[in-house]
Amino acid sequence: MAQNYEDKPDTGRLFLNPEKRANEKAPDMTGRIVLQDGTVRRLAAWRNASQKTGNVYFNISVSDLNQDGTAGTQAPVQDQNQAGQVMEMEDDLPF
Repeated sequence: MAQNYEDKPDTGRLFLNPEKRANEKAPDMTGRIVLQDGTVRRLAAWRNASQKTGNVYFNISVSDLNQDGTAGTQAPVQDQNQAGQVMEMEDDLPF
């Protein structure tokens, strides 16, 4: 991902992921975010739709950059309760 700009702290960018075509589990979008302390982290987003309402939302992951400084790809991690069961997400968003 070529960058011709300098991100300011607490800002980031997401770009469509060309690897999505080859790998169904790859994120729909990837990018980077600069935290307030200047740390650069990887962003990944997967587009989803609620099974109850059909509302579209994005699951977002923040992780360390790859060792080569690129954002790369990562499969989403599902939330699980202590029994190992996948937890249902709430569809009520305040916006």
